[in-house]
Amino acid sequence: MMKSEKIKIFIREVMLFAPDVRKNFMNFPVCAGFKLSPHQFFCLINIYKSGPLSMSGLAQKLGVSNQQLTRIIDSLVENDLVIRFTDPLNRRIVLTKISENGKEILMKVEGSIQKSIAQGLEILTEEEIDACLTHVRALKTILSKVISSSSNICE
Repeated sequence: MMKSEKIKIFIREVMLFAPDVRKNFMNFPVCAGFKLSPHQFFCLINIYKSGPLSMSGLAQKLGVSNQQLTRIIDSLVENDLVIRFTDPLNRRIVLTKISENGKEILMKVEGSIQKSIAQGLEILTEEEIDACLTHVRALKTILSKVISSSSNICE
């Protein structure tokens, strides 16, 4: 089988696989108890992981428009989960950082999601879990390579 055919099969498999991962592993009803939408959750994770981020940088990371991100950030600021401020070196740049309350909520939501996923994975054998770890780590490495070589795959 040629490389181009394998790439097409890979793309098809990922496209079929992704909705199942989101539905079964990213259990967002858990977020509902914290009044946190999936977009808000991913926003908090990105800000927490990266430190202060510009609004445009965060919009790019999340793959949303600046207008959509403004609405997300507005609600997070209103709920004291994120702090919005201007860059002291360039007052035209608006930065975001997670608040202490945001960190606390994020840790609780992550714990709930981890618990939910762990319950679902209990049916796997130790060998199956080891195989999943190996393959997820390999996929993460491969995706990092692909992402670093391409500014935006969907452009």
